[in-house]
Amino acid sequence: MIKENVFQVRAENLTKEEILQWTSFTEKDQFIIKKLQGNSSKLLVGPRGSGKSMLMRWAYYSSIENEPEILPIYINFEKYLYIEPILHQASNGNVIFTKWVLSKVITQIVPTLVECNRYDSEKFSKEILDFFKVDIEYLQRLTYQLEGGSAIDRIEELTSSVDLSVGNVIAFIKHILDQNNMKRAILLLDDAAHAFSPRLQKEFFEIFRVLKSREVSAKAAVYPGLTNYSPYFNIGHDALFLDVGYSPDEPDYISFFDDIMEKRFGDEVFTKLKENRAGLNNLYYAANGIPRGLIVMVEFLLDDNTRKKITQREYYDAIDMWTETVSKNHDSLKIRIPRYKNFVDVGSEIMERLLELIKEYNKGKDKSSKAVYIGISNPISAELQKVIDFLEYSGLLREKKNISKGIKGVYTRYLVHLGKLIQANSFAEGKTKTLAYSSDSISNSKLRQFARIQADRIFSEEVKSRCQFDLPPCNNCGAPRASEQAKFCTGCGAELRSASIFYEIIEQEIDVLPLTSKRIQRIKIDSEIRTIKDILMDENGIELKKVQRIGAWWADKIRSYAEEFIGG
Repeated sequence: MIKENVFQVRAENLTKEEILQWTSFTEKDQFIIKKLQGNSSKLLVGPRGSGKSMLMRWAYYSSIENEPEILPIYINFEKYLYIEPILHQASNGNVIFTKWVLSKVITQIVPTLVECNRYDSEKFSKEILDFFKVDIEYLQRLTYQLEGGSAIDRIEELTSSVDLSVGNVIAFIKHILDQNNMKRAILLLDDAAHAFSPRLQKEFFEIFRVLKSREVSAKAAVYPGLTNYSPYFNIGHDALFLDVGYSPDEPDYISFFDDIMEKRFGDEVFTKLKENRAGLNNLYYAANGIPRGLIVMVEFLLDDNTRKKITQREYYDAIDMWTETVSKNHDSLKIRIPRYKNFVDVGSEIMERLLELIKEYNKGKDKSSKAVYIGISNPISAELQKVIDFLEYSGLLREKKNISKGIKGVYTRYLVHLGKLIQANSFAEGKTKTLAYSSDSISNSKLRQFARIQADRIFSEEVKSRCQFDLPPCNNCGAPRASEQAKFCTGCGAELRSASIFYEIIEQEIDVLPLTSKRIQRIKIDSEIRTIKDILMDENGIELKKVQRIGAWWADKIRSYAEEFIGG
């Protein structure tokens, strides 16, 4: 019997015991954890599902267990975007946002002290009152009502009564350290870039920049390419990058994922999937270094199939399902950052073109000489780089080292998503594809083997001309905006306001969620659920539970998917 929670892909939803029991780490991971426990600011950078949250959670528990002089404070900002509508309504939106961030830092000290067996509720409440002029329940209520979308007048009343600033938060943490004979605190700020509102991100990283002292250091999990830092935030000076992820070209890649399989799913499932070693290796490669991808594909394969032998077709179906999920993540950027809609569309076209070019490059080559890398000639224009940034965010491309080919020029190399290459049959000699041939081709690939592509071959002047901002028209008269910076309409003179990203996201159809088409269709037939908003409004999953084969566990999981989609 497989425990359902082994398919939970979000580290935030795993218990301490599950994290400690199921997690596998490489030497690079151990290095990152030590840096997270260090006394300088760090930015943990990696695509969706690459393990950023798991590393932060492990650093948190490891510090509690093994570092008695460190106070680890884990804060998850997954509700980042929920308060975005307030910034459109309140005149002091930036102040409200800052107080929300700082109140979450303070309230999350409580679970750490509880975990360390050092929490005295009466004493802690008195200290909160002394520093901030309100009690701990007040701060908890403030964050709850902000994230719940309470009326703006109620929010302004709550925030005006609390004395929260970076200075007094640092002073309070220093006081807690002194009270508990600890030397320093590490703030583990997870999901710090999950909302794609540039205004929110810039505000957040201005707080991050100054949220430090000799005793306090902050670490934040961010995405590659899409994070907006404040004007005064300097990478290298205010924080250093730590790159997260597992590259399929690393020599211990297969053994690392074997270890994940065995720890997470147990001997029975691992043995069953190993019956087709090539099939299992294809799952590992299709995951493209993202443990979440493997978990999702294994769940797909074992759904209704815990006894019979898994066929080659079913392995390919699982890979197709995962790669479609990755493509959905990329397409969702058109909703999250609508001004870049044209760039995202161009990226999807370029991705298809790259798959064709690699297939063409591999044609006629032995499986020991196949390529999984492409090299794009330099210089790369700003427009093309932005398109590539979006592809990197979703994991469709992963940048490798630049290489000079003498008179042929300099190329920036990228690993193309291996699941996409398998799906596109980029390795086989003819129309027939086999799991063994794909697996062998990928395992034999080398970084020096790559398809060289001139930038203008995939990004012509015509394509470049389409990379224009897609700006919303005037809310009053419908006239197009003159520029992204325009404050007033050139047609009627009305003030230009941006629509709330949050409201646009929750109106999306459930098709955007990482569910199989079969399950989505069943939900629409058996229930009234149609949009993300419908899922959020479905208290206790009552409507979802009307759907065939959806019980309490699946209803919770679908809600979790919806909340993650909102967060980014």
